[in-house]
Amino acid sequence: MLYAPKVTKLDELRELVASVDKPVNVLALPGVPTVAELAGIGVKRVSIGGAFAFVACNALVEAGRELLDQGTYNFWNQAAPGTTAARSAFSS
Repeated sequence: MLYAPKVTKLDELRELVASVDKPVNVLALPGVPTVAELAGIGVKRVSIGGAFAFVACNALVEAGRELLDQGTYNFWNQAAPGTTAARSAFSS
C-alpha cells in the first residue's frame, strides 16, 4: 500500500495510481476528491485520520459551552440520535 496523505488533486492522484504497482491510500482532507471520484481512478483506500474524533470533540465543546454560557440543554437535540445508535450497538 502506498500512502499519499498530501496528494489532493484528482489529476495528480490519477497519475500516481497509474504509476505504481501497489494499492494507493489517500487521506481525506478538505479539497480531496470524493470517495466515488477516488474509487473511479483506482484509489483502494481512503483514510480519515482523526477527523471523526475531532468532530466528536467539537460537539462536546459546543455542548459544554452552551451549558456554561447559557445554562440551557438544547444539546440534547443533537444527542438523541447518538443515544439511539449507542443503544442499538450495545443491545443484545
